[in-house]
Amino acid sequence: MKHSETSSQRSRIQLLDRFYNLFLVVCIVYLTIGVPFIFLRKAVTAAFIVVTIAALLGCRHLSRRGHPQKSLKLFSAGMWLILIGLIFLGLPASTAVTSMALALAMMLAVIVKLQAGVVFGVGYLLGWLAYIVLNVAQLAPAPYFTGIPITSWFISAVSFWLVLLPAPELVQSLHKAASLQRAVIEATTDGILVVNNEGSLETYNQRFVDLWGIPPALLQTRDDKTLLDHVVQQRAAPEQFMKKVVDLYAHPQQTSRDTLVFKDGRIFERYSRPQLLDNQVVGRVWSFRDITEQERTRLEVHRLAFHDDLTALPNRRLLIDRLQQALVSCQRTRQNGALLFVDLDNFKALNDRHGHAVGDLLLIEVAGRLSGCVRSVDTVARHGGDEFVVLLGGLDAEINAARIHVSRVAEKIRQDLATPYLLIPSLTAHDTQSVEHNCTGSIGVVMFSGTQRAANELLDHADTAMYRAKERGRNTVNFHDLMDGDTKK
Repeated sequence: MKHSETSSQRSRIQLLDRFYNLFLVVCIVYLTIGVPFIFLRKAVTAAFIVVTIAALLGCRHLSRRGHPQKSLKLFSAGMWLILIGLIFLGLPASTAVTSMALALAMMLAVIVKLQAGVVFGVGYLLGWLAYIVLNVAQLAPAPYFTGIPITSWFISAVSFWLVLLPAPELVQSLHKAASLQRAVIEATTDGILVVNNEGSLETYNQRFVDLWGIPPALLQTRDDKTLLDHVVQQRAAPEQFMKKVVDLYAHPQQTSRDTLVFKDGRIFERYSRPQLLDNQVVGRVWSFRDITEQERTRLEVHRLAFHDDLTALPNRRLLIDRLQQALVSCQRTRQNGALLFVDLDNFKALNDRHGHAVGDLLLIEVAGRLSGCVRSVDTVARHGGDEFVVLLGGLDAEINAARIHVSRVAEKIRQDLATPYLLIPSLTAHDTQSVEHNCTGSIGVVMFSGTQRAANELLDHADTAMYRAKERGRNTVNFHDLMDGDTKK
């Protein structure tokens, strides 16, 4: 936004600089040719021209210092006084004076704003009208600038040159700007749509048409409401989409950036900002970018970073994060939580006998059984190898009641893990025969309330309790008491 404003200001300065230079040439022509050979009131005319040149040079300097609008306003105000003065002093308004006034009005409209050019033009016409009224009433001063007809012709010719000479360059600049704008809009990978304040389509690019699949007949209507009715049908949440559109149209100065999800799974990034002309909102620009692949990549990177690739369970990193959140929650709510450290018994024997492919099948099956034993708000994570951790949060604030609940969950897990497994390798595996396997799990449990230990320390205690379960014959559940460090069955 700031870069765009700077570029626009630089363009104004360059255009105004050319105008001032051209005006300066006209003044020099008047001074070097008109005064010596054509004008009768030579001294006064020369004084007028010198004052104009001085004002012109001062305003050009002000423009080059970064104030083109202020510069042109000052110059136009001074020239208005001079032009109206020339009319009252007898210079025909229908020739040279009007040509200069027209040139200044055009520049005000381009450099400052349209209203400034209109105000200048109306002010000039009113001054001219005042002179006519006073002249009819025989109250106007006697003409001072009188002379041979060639004088008026010379002034008019030079003044018309002042107006007409920049016209071809201005028209070419407008064509070039329009061509550049169209090239930029079509070259971008974003879909662009511009809608005016009346709800009509100002412009759009082909990328916008392709992204939204808009039929040509619909575009020919150039009606924003009809277009909205078409695109909203593709959205997964149409009400939310329309709510945002209505809100932006109700607050035209706002900018917005959000994400759109489609029924077919595509994801767009939507950006919208007001279209400004002379600091007034005249429409709204919409930009749409297809970020479906980027989002899929981002989600996959996140999954690989925080989930086990084999079982799709949370990994140790995500487990630690959720355990830390559970500790904070328990401390705030005074509730209890529990960690269950699960290790499969005799898993190595299965790998040695049937290979890692079958071992992986067992781990996937175990992950499913563990997830089926707990609530959706609980966490089942793969800690590594054949070790799993179950995090139970939001338990009863009374420790004994919480412990009873955890005991029931642990026993359910122990029983489900002990149920025989039927493992069927894929057709691409070396050994495609199904494998029936009996497997049990040793479970170490540690209770927490958020006020005792850090996350890693709790995991270590649960791990210790699990090894005690193995020492006591495997396929058992052991609790670790944080108060005295013992483990209890």
